[in-house]
Amino acid sequence: MSQIMLVFSSMIFLSQLYSTYGNCVDSSIYSVECGEQCYNRFTHSCIHGILCNGSNAGICAGKCYDRSLEKCFGDMICTGKRAGICAGKCYDNNFQTCINGFICNGSNADMCGGQCYMKSMQKCIDGIICKRIDTGLCGGKCFIQLAIRACINDTICEGFQMDLCAGKCYSKLTRTCINGTVCSLGEKLCAGKCYNPSFQTCLNGTLCNGSSAVICAGKCFDNNYFQRCFDGIICNGSNLGLCNGKCYERAYQTCIDGVICNSTISTELCNGQCYHTVFFKCLKGVICPLWPSILACGNKCYNSDYEKCVDGVITLRYT
Repeated sequence: MSQIMLVFSSMIFLSQLYSTYGNCVDSSIYSVECGEQCYNRFTHSCIHGILCNGSNAGICAGKCYDRSLEKCFGDMICTGKRAGICAGKCYDNNFQTCINGFICNGSNADMCGGQCYMKSMQKCIDGIICKRIDTGLCGGKCFIQLAIRACINDTICEGFQMDLCAGKCYSKLTRTCINGTVCSLGEKLCAGKCYNPSFQTCLNGTLCNGSSAVICAGKCFDNNYFQRCFDGIICNGSNLGLCNGKCYERAYQTCIDGVICNSTISTELCNGQCYHTVFFKCLKGVICPLWPSILACGNKCYNSDYEKCVDGVITLRYT
C-alpha cells in the first residue's frame, strides 16, 4: 500500500511541475521555459520571449545587452556604465565629452575653431588653440605673456619699453626710430645709415668721419689744420699748397713753374730740375758746381783749369 501512495504522490508533483514550468524539469540546469527553450534563470534571462545571457540582461532594438555593463540608447547599445550617445555615436562620460555633436577626449574638453582642446591645459583665443593657459594671441600666433614680452601691431617684441619701427622691434630705452631706421639714442640718419654726430658728419648724403669734415670733389676730408682741399685735391700737412695738381708743404718746399723743389730759398730751375743757387749754377741746361772754372760740355760739367771740351768731348788740357 505504501508503494502505491508513493507513486500517486509523484504523479501529482509532476503534474504541478508541468503546469508551472512547461516541458522543463526543475533542476539546477533547466528551470523555466522561454519560448520553446529551457533556460537557467540564474544564468539567463527571458525577455519578451527572447533568451539572453546573464541574469541582468535587457533588450535593445531586439538585441540582448548586459545592463550592468552596457546602456541602450534607442536602437544603439553602448559599452560602459557611464556611456552616452553623441550625434549617433557612443562615448564614455568618464574620459570623453560631447560638445555640439563632437566627441572630445577628456572630461574637461571644449571646442575651439572646430577642434577639441583641454581647458585645464590649453587656451582658446579667437578660434586658435594655444598650448598654455598663460598665453595670448599676436598676429594669429600664440605667445607666452611675460613682463619682457609685448604684442605691438600683431608683432611679438621682447624687451622693456618696446616699440615698432618699420615692422622691427626696438627698445626705447636705448634706441630711437628715424624715418623707419632703428638707431642708437643720440644718433642721426644720413642716407639711410645711422651716425654719431660727435664723431661723424653728414654732407649731402655722404657720411664722413670727423665732426669738422667737409667734402672735396665728392670725397670726405677733415677740415682742420692738417688737411686742405685745393681744386678737388685733398692735401695733408700744416702749410699746404698745390703745384701742378700735386700737394706740397710751403714750409720747406717751393713751386717753380709747376715743379716742386725741396727748398724755400735760393732755388731755381735748370732744364726742369731744381738747384740751389748758393752752391750750383745752370750752364746750358746742365747743373754744375758754382766754381768759376767749372763749365759745361754737352750734358756734363768740367774744370777748365785742367780740362777742355772739344766737340762735346772732355779731355785733359795738358798731355
